[in-house]
Amino acid sequence: MNQGTSVLLGLEDEFTVLQLERIDADTVRVVIEVIDPEGACPECGVLTSRITERPLVRVKDLPASGQ
Repeated sequence: MNQGTSVLLGLEDEFTVLQLERIDADTVRVVIEVIDPEGACPECGVLTSRITERPLVRVKDLPASGQ
């Protein structure tokens, strides 16, 4: 997705917008990814820069841009 979308939503410092979709007149779905150079290993907890996957976390009903 265009980096401009991240700037418009105020997410450019910590997140990248991967997808933006209008579901209906009152609902917008935004898929974002954390920009993080390191992550903790899920098994041992040690920080590493070799991130192999990121968990999907669903958050609902957050107000954005008055919607």
